[in-house]
Amino acid sequence: TDVRCELQMTVGRTPSTAMPTEWAASGAKLGLPLTLEFSSDDTTSTYHDDTKTSHGEIVADRESLLGEEGQHAGLMLPSFLVKPLNEPSFISSNGQEFVKVAPGRCSCQLSPDTEQYSFRFFLDFPDGAVKNDVSLPAERIYFMTACWNEDDNVIGRAK
Repeated sequence: TDVRCELQMTVGRTPSTAMPTEWAASGAKLGLPLTLEFSSDDTTSTYHDDTKTSHGEIVADRESLLGEEGQHAGLMLPSFLVKPLNEPSFISSNGQEFVKVAPGRCSCQLSPDTEQYSFRFFLDFPDGAVKNDVSLPAERIYFMTACWNEDDNVIGRAK
C-alpha cells in the first residue's frame, strides 16, 4: 500500500551544534514543502542503487544508514521507494526558485525491546539550493525519526 505525506523541510542553523560559525549566521531558514509517496512499486523509479567497480561490474550499493536486512539488533523491513510528488519552491531575492528532488529509498527497523521503529529515508537534491547564507548542498540528504505502533501500552512505555 502506498502512503502519501506532506512535510516541511527546514534547512538552517541549529543552536548548540558544531556548525561552522559563518553558516546561516543570519538566522535565515530555507523552507521546502515536500509531498512524498512511500511506495513498494519500483517500476517507475529513476533511483539507482548500483555502483560500478573499477572493472565496470555492477554491484548493489546498500545504504548503510537504511540498515541491513536481517540485522540481529532488530527486525529490518525491506526498503521502499520514496517518490517526490512536487518540486518544492521558495522565494529568494531572485524571485521564486524551484528545487529539483530525485527519488530515494526508505526503511524501518523494529527494536524488539521497545517496539519502537526507526524510520529512515533519503532523497537526492541534484542541484541543491541557496537562500541568503543558507545552502542545501547538491547531494543526498538523510532523514531519521522514531515511530511506534498505535498501541497505548507501547506508547506509554516509550514516554
